[in-house]
Amino acid sequence: MKIIINESQLRLIVENENKDENLLDFTPFVDVDPIKWDGIFLHLNKKKGGIYDGYYINGDVNLEESNVTKLDYLVIVEGSLNLNHSQIESLAMLSKVKGHLNLRRTQIKSLPMLIKVHGFLKIDHTPIESLPMLKYVGRDLNLYETPIESLPMLKTVMGGVYCFDSVMFKSLPMLSYVGGDLDLMGSQIESLPMLKNIGNKLDLRDTPLSKKTTEEELRDKIKVKGIIYI
Repeated sequence: MKIIINESQLRLIVENENKDENLLDFTPFVDVDPIKWDGIFLHLNKKKGGIYDGYYINGDVNLEESNVTKLDYLVIVEGSLNLNHSQIESLAMLSKVKGHLNLRRTQIKSLPMLIKVHGFLKIDHTPIESLPMLKYVGRDLNLYETPIESLPMLKTVMGGVYCFDSVMFKSLPMLSYVGGDLDLMGSQIESLPMLKNIGNKLDLRDTPLSKKTTEEELRDKIKVKGIIYI
C-alpha cells in the first residue's frame, strides 16, 4: 500500500515524536479512513526503524457505525473513543481512554490490554468474556448482555456497575469502591471479598450470594449508602 503524507502531517509528526518515546502521535491522521490506520502506522514505524510500540490520538475519536474491523496498534486515546454499532473486532493494544469508551453492539471479543477508562465504559451487547487488565472506570460500567466471566483486576468504578442477569463471573476479587449502584441482580456472583464502599444501592436479588448472606451481614462489611436488595 502506497502511503502519501502531506507536509503539514509530516511536520506534526516531527514536532510530537518525542512526546512519548514509545508511541507515535497519530492525531494528524484522524481524518484518514480508519481502515488504513494500522497500515499507515506500520509504514511510518518501518521508516523510523521500528522504534514505536504503537500510536496514540490526542482528542476524541468518533467511529460510530464505521466499517473498521481492527485498530491493533492504537494504545491511548486522550479523549473519548466511540465505536458504537461499528464493525470493530479487535483493539489488541488499547490500554487507556481518557474520556468515554463506547463499544455497544459491536463484535469486539477481547480488550486484553485495557487498564483505565476515565469516563464511562459501555461494552453491553458484545461477546466480550474478560477484561483481564481493567483496574479503573471513571463513570458507569455497563456489562449488560455480555458473557463476561472475569474482571480479576477491577478495583474502582466511580459510577455504577450494571450487570443484571447476563454476566457469568462468580467474584469481583479486587473491587473495593463503587461510586453509584452495584446492580448484580440475576448474576452468578458468589463473593465480593474486597468491597468496602457503595455510593448508592446494592442489588443482589436472584444471585448465589443473596442466598448465603443477610442485609445486616453485608452492612457490617460494606458501607452501602442506599438500599440493599437481597
